[in-house]
Amino acid sequence: MEWMQSLAEYSLGRMVGAPSPLRKTNSGPQRATALVLLAKYPGAGKSKTRLAAQLRPFCASDDAVQAIIANFVRAATLDLLQRFAAATASQGGGFECFLTYAPPTEEARSWFASLLQEGRVEDRWRLQPVLSSSSAASSSLGDILCDAGQRARAARGCARVSFLGVDCPDLPLEALLAAASASSAPGVAAVCPASDGGYTLLALPEGADERLCFSDVRWSAGDTCLSQLQALTRAGLTSAVLETHSDVDELPDLRALWARLAGEPDSTSQCPHTRAMLAALATSAPAVLCG
Repeated sequence: MEWMQSLAEYSLGRMVGAPSPLRKTNSGPQRATALVLLAKYPGAGKSKTRLAAQLRPFCASDDAVQAIIANFVRAATLDLLQRFAAATASQGGGFECFLTYAPPTEEARSWFASLLQEGRVEDRWRLQPVLSSSSAASSSLGDILCDAGQRARAARGCARVSFLGVDCPDLPLEALLAAASASSAPGVAAVCPASDGGYTLLALPEGADERLCFSDVRWSAGDTCLSQLQALTRAGLTSAVLETHSDVDELPDLRALWARLAGEPDSTSQCPHTRAMLAALATSAPAVLCG
């Protein structure tokens, strides 16, 4: 694919773009990294719309479609919350974790608060709604990421910030640690591309200006990752392109995820909730995952 070939010019250690306009950084002891997990409440018709449309021929009703979407979002979010809570806790305070939810409503807050309690990780994740003002709910993803990163840095005095979503429930811990390590170098950002042209993880270094980093990125496009890398270059950053992972936006993605997880033993699966949810779906509606 053309966008994948274009990624080849972005590699760890290669400087691209103008001299960095980074903000002045703290020369004292190294501070923690803010880990921001963005998740969307699976309200009817407002989450995973492409996947929902492709599920409809296999389901008896819209309610059945919505149940699959809600169950997937719940399971994927739980797996990520638990995996990264345990892992970041073992890093000696190197991460501060934020679950940033959308939309900024009480219904969504309550739903995600219940997930934190269910996963027994409420002491590791701090809940915050998207954007400081609920009136900005229609803002672009760039605005949401910029605001979430700035607030996460300020809330815990974090130096760096890493962003991920819930579309890649089997994103490994090693990806987060590799990105955090790369972005600990001055002026270096790290990106894990997604196989569909987006990206699954972004880590920004200390002093990066979020407004510049997310300016003019083409969201929900086949070249979003490349567009993000171009924005990072304009912000004066070097980009480290790390391993590519697969996310779940459409039905073939869900089937591919099930294929990856189905062969894992229950005792060693890194996605026990997602694996159990898909196993139940394979039994109750086999055509969805095997059609």
